[in-house]
Amino acid sequence: MPKFEKGQEQEAAKFRPRMMLARDLPSAANPAFVRTSVNRLWALLLGRGLVHPAHLDHPANPPSHPALFERLQQEFTARKFDTRHLLREIILSKTYQRSSRLPAGVKAADVPEDRFRVALPKPLSPEQLAWSLMVATGNQQRMLKGKVPEDEPFDAYNYINGKVERLPATVGETMELFSWMVGNPPGEDPDDYNPAMGHALFLMNERLVLDWLKPRDGSLVGHLVTVKKNPDTVQRLYLSVLARRPSEDETRAAVSFLDSHVTSRPTALADLAWSLLASAEFRLNH
Repeated sequence: MPKFEKGQEQEAAKFRPRMMLARDLPSAANPAFVRTSVNRLWALLLGRGLVHPAHLDHPANPPSHPALFERLQQEFTARKFDTRHLLREIILSKTYQRSSRLPAGVKAADVPEDRFRVALPKPLSPEQLAWSLMVATGNQQRMLKGKVPEDEPFDAYNYINGKVERLPATVGETMELFSWMVGNPPGEDPDDYNPAMGHALFLMNERLVLDWLKPRDGSLVGHLVTVKKNPDTVQRLYLSVLARRPSEDETRAAVSFLDSHVTSRPTALADLAWSLLASAEFRLNH
């Protein structure tokens, strides 16, 4: 034991733990790092890991495709953990490029998710959902330029509980709110998709989302109210929100709805837009 005079202290070692971790973690001698990295990058792109759930990587939960998993690990190591290279290899694969549509004559029950025969629907993260809503409703630039009032700080917890009346004014405040309302609770896997009634109620009643659907300059509804013919209006709505044209049945139903709400057209357009924004087609990458 070293002895020190009164008032003396042993000098602390001069090193930065995070730098040491970053130096030592990516190593071929650390198979856990290689396995976890490959599996999570695969899951990020495909919606499911070769080992699933990703955090339960142990002998009793083997990978669905052991040979492929081993080959990807070897490639990742040989390329000195080049993440961009690994992502490129996965993206160029036929597996990644498959459609989510089932082949003719094939039932969903005959296609287990761990076979990757079709693309798996991938839910948007809370942050992705917030960005997508801002872009689709034409409010992205307004939120990017938003400023926080100095005398009205925003707190998502207090806002949710009615203690703060002010709407989120910036992208940062919006992300905080969506993380609270759509994200998983602390301690749970943030990548797990757990749809809940609260998510639907949030999109249905949240004042911020309803505010985005008001007819103002540059907004989606603000543009749609200027379109004269209802079929054209419906087509632009679908292209803006779902990036596709509506089917004949969808056009017929939407036009009929608008025709029956001539005196409240802006509200009807907002309702139609909301119905698409709250749909599974918008919520999931497919």
